[in-house]
Amino acid sequence: MNKGFIVFSLLACWLGIAFSQTGSDSGIYGYRSGYQTSDASDISSRQQVKYNITPLGGWINVFSEGFNNISLLPGTGWSMINNSDPLGSSGWFQGNQTFNSYDGSSNAYIAANYLNAISPGTISNWLISPHVNIVDGNELRFWTRTNTGSTIPDRLEVRMSLNGSSDDVGSTAISAGDFSELLLTINPTLTSGGYPEAWTQYTIVISGVPAPANGRFAFRYFVEDTQNNGNFIGIDRVQYLVPTSMVPLSNWAMVLSLGLMAAFSLWFFRRVLC
Repeated sequence: MNKGFIVFSLLACWLGIAFSQTGSDSGIYGYRSGYQTSDASDISSRQQVKYNITPLGGWINVFSEGFNNISLLPGTGWSMINNSDPLGSSGWFQGNQTFNSYDGSSNAYIAANYLNAISPGTISNWLISPHVNIVDGNELRFWTRTNTGSTIPDRLEVRMSLNGSSDDVGSTAISAGDFSELLLTINPTLTSGGYPEAWTQYTIVISGVPAPANGRFAFRYFVEDTQNNGNFIGIDRVQYLVPTSMVPLSNWAMVLSLGLMAAFSLWFFRRVLC
């Protein structure tokens, strides 16, 4: 083997490693509209970063929101839109003494109730996540409940938009705008006792997205006929997760380059030094 080939092989391997270090992970992991993904209580000051990745037992945690202080949500990419008709006196609000949070301080959850609309009316109150890269196989997880012994039906929808950072949910109580994709409905028929009365986790596995797309998820507190329906719900610990098996292409370039260098080094030492 001539010296020119040896030099070329070494250069190719080192260039591959250099490329792997300059690649972007955001195509798989997504991003948070330029803001950090931790709860405000977890850090002394909120920094502007492209995305924040946290390993979680086989998963990469793209964002995790515990609703410690919901007044900070708009600054972290969340949106709240109340399209209830007639519009009531409350929207999404900080958890209270109705029940304790799933984790964190006792009021560290976000809540909505029957006062979202004037009775009789229709509640259509939206809580929209930051925009992320949406890929088949990723998971959206969250916890929710109503108060113990509730006999008044509640309902929650989880919807998806693939239209980037759009928060268009239409302008009426029955419109969905860009969030036409219904992923989950809790208590779809508004059955008494049909909403969990203890913190219950729901997991949605993303599917049917033909190619990675930038979009958002939305929680819609959707209750018709508030004269007979609509009580109180809480949402806590919302997470968007990517399986760690989805290694960015740039990392595969590093693995390949290191493998080639190891094989070449073994050959070189055996051929030249032995």
